[in-house]
Amino acid sequence: MNTLSDELRLLIYITVSALENNENQLKEQCSSYLQSYSFQPVYEALLQLHLFAGYPCSLTALSTLYAEFQKLHPKTSIAELIDNEPFHYQTYKERGLQTCELVYTNTFAPLMAKLKEFSPQLQEWMLIDGYGKTLSRKGLTIEEREILVLTVLLIQGWKKQLYSHLR
Repeated sequence: MNTLSDELRLLIYITVSALENNENQLKEQCSSYLQSYSFQPVYEALLQLHLFAGYPCSLTALSTLYAEFQKLHPKTSIAELIDNEPFHYQTYKERGLQTCELVYTNTFAPLMAKLKEFSPQLQEWMLIDGYGKTLSRKGLTIEEREILVLTVLLIQGWKKQLYSHLR
């Protein structure tokens, strides 16, 4: 049986604190994380929140993370620590298709057909922004990302999406 690493467990706690908008707890957890682990995984965990919890959640959490990082490393730029790849539509589309298909397996084609039927824009955004630009980034494995996505979906009560991502 697989168990969660201490690092992933702390990323889950940080995600929950961000979702609950618990600034004091988030500060403590980010500080604790940064003292033991590298910057990019926690950055990625909070960056991907924009997909499932909205920009306000992600912006607030990343601002808190940055403030805690600056306390520990005042002379270091985070630009040196993160994957800041240039926007490339075709790359994002190809990666998005691959990652989305990996996550949804045999339900991928029906999901794409259903989405295209009721919102072609959302289908494209899901592939490009969700799976191509965000969930396919370096810094976390797809398994780690999915565990954090499950955390968000569980807390927010999105049962259909939770079931899809559990698969």
